[in-house]
Amino acid sequence: MPMNDSVKAKMASGLVYSFAERMGAQLVSFLVSIVLARILMPDEYGCVAIVTVLIAICDVFVTQGLGTALIQKKDADDVDFSTVFYANIVFSIVLYFILFISASFIARFYSYPILDSVIRVMGIKIILSSINSIQNAFISKRMMFKKFFYATLIGTIISAFVGIGMAYNGFGVWALVGQYLTNSAIDTVMLVLLVRWIPQKAFSWVSFKSLFSYGWKILAAGVIDEIYKELRTLMIGKVYSTTDLAYFNKGSSFPNLLMSNVNTAINTVMFPVMANAEREQIKGIMKRTLKTSTFLVFPMMVGLALVSENLVRFLLTEKWIECVPYLQVYCAVYAMYPIITLNKDVIKAIGRSGTYLRMEILKKLIFVIILISFVQYGTIWVAYSMFVSIFIETIINAYPTGKYIHYSWLEQLKDVFPTLVNSFIMGGIVYVVGMIGLNSGVELVLQVSVGSMTYLSICLFTKSPQLKYMYDFIRCHVLARVKT
Repeated sequence: MPMNDSVKAKMASGLVYSFAERMGAQLVSFLVSIVLARILMPDEYGCVAIVTVLIAICDVFVTQGLGTALIQKKDADDVDFSTVFYANIVFSIVLYFILFISASFIARFYSYPILDSVIRVMGIKIILSSINSIQNAFISKRMMFKKFFYATLIGTIISAFVGIGMAYNGFGVWALVGQYLTNSAIDTVMLVLLVRWIPQKAFSWVSFKSLFSYGWKILAAGVIDEIYKELRTLMIGKVYSTTDLAYFNKGSSFPNLLMSNVNTAINTVMFPVMANAEREQIKGIMKRTLKTSTFLVFPMMVGLALVSENLVRFLLTEKWIECVPYLQVYCAVYAMYPIITLNKDVIKAIGRSGTYLRMEILKKLIFVIILISFVQYGTIWVAYSMFVSIFIETIINAYPTGKYIHYSWLEQLKDVFPTLVNSFIMGGIVYVVGMIGLNSGVELVLQVSVGSMTYLSICLFTKSPQLKYMYDFIRCHVLARVKT
């Protein structure tokens, strides 16, 4: 069944504001990261990276599970939202207390004394997340993504001034901590003011049990996924050094910057859209979204991998050049994220949380074995293990999608293959341009310009339907909103 006008309107409105929110926030964050990377040392980044991982794992308990259940439940009311709000507050306080008393042990484990204080301060983020997770669910449920745009952008800009100001005044690692917490605090305050949702003085055990019966499986899968995802960071920080960890994380940050602008924006919108769509519509929604997201992500990842050395030298200086190999591997990893996340969203949207959990357990058992096999050979092999794992994940995730909505892995591969070929052709041209031997800044601009024009020319020559779709989308929805 094709998408009706109502679904298309929801997707268009949501994508415009979600993409604008991602672009604005990521652009500011990108500029700030360049300034901070020039002022601070890799070792300081490595310290914060360890703490960020621990908080990200705790955050899963208050941002996934019950929040996802609220979005998935078609008739969620104020009692449901209030129940989840109070439950999340309790969870967050318990988690912060555990993290607080564990801080000294973690600092000794990594032989890095300052971690003790950093963990206890940055851990406040967990309590903030418990508050804004309900606002996020409320906005997603009602497709009010315009509010995300304002809240995120304001928080990002204010935290940028805080981080850069502290770094210039010699606060070192605390500049990163200040930026991190300020961003979360402002974002939370802005969402509370913009959404204006106030919890009722009500907690329903019936509601909690109903939501928890679906949400606990998503929560368990999220915890497993987050622990596995961050296991590399924790292992590198322990087995190698915080400097090695900084190069590893900085290498992943560039492709993540580009990928998240497209993939995260689309993913944020697609789950609530598919959760509220009829089963017959979901395949069409996913098919169109997959083609569009890979049309943008594939060429960006191929191009970024080929300009990476010039990019790092020009923006971050020579002291960060060792992050280039990690950057290139992660370009290949993140290129597959649109396929992975869309398949996951389909499984959650149709209510198959049990299937979702079993898949995550199976995948993570396989992936941990791969990681343990690779980690002994050096940090770059840890990145290689991620690529192997992510490729396997695309196949596993697609199995339930093929079963429930009849969109198999082979059909998905067939849909994205033309874009992949076009991206590699463009990449060949960019590689040749990079052999000229000019100044890194000049060569970078030349590579980006030639690459962009080449990809556009290929799409025009082959009459790419994705290019036409993007043009029509921008003309009908983006430009129309700008005019109004």
